[in-house]
Amino acid sequence: MKSFLLNRCSILDMRITLIFQLQQETLPSREEHFGDLWKVAKRFEQLGLPLDKWYRPARTPKKSLANRAFDRTGPTPVAPDMLRAQDERNRTTNHRITAIWTSVATRKHLNHLPET
Repeated sequence: MKSFLLNRCSILDMRITLIFQLQQETLPSREEHFGDLWKVAKRFEQLGLPLDKWYRPARTPKKSLANRAFDRTGPTPVAPDMLRAQDERNRTTNHRITAIWTSVATRKHLNHLPET
C-alpha cells in the first residue's frame, strides 16, 4: 500500500489480493461469493470507502460505473449476474476469479490519510 500527493490531496493506491482454498468440493454460489466480498468491502467503510461506490470491472469505465456491486443490504443483483456471464465465458468449474473496485478518490474521503 502506498499513498502519494496529487494536487495537495493524498490518494491511496492499494491493491488487495485474496487467494484461498475452499474446504468443500464445489464453489460457493455466486451470491455467496459476493456476500463474502460485501463483508470485506463493509470493513472499508470506516476508511471512507462507502459500500455504494464499489463496482464490477467492465469493458469501459462508463459501463463499470453502471454496475454497482453492493448496496447497504448486500450484493446488488447485477454483481452475481456479471460473474455468471464471466464464468460461462471462461468455462471453468473448479475455480473462480473476480474483482471489484472502488471509485472513491476524492479529497472528501481521503483527506484524513497522511502525506508520504
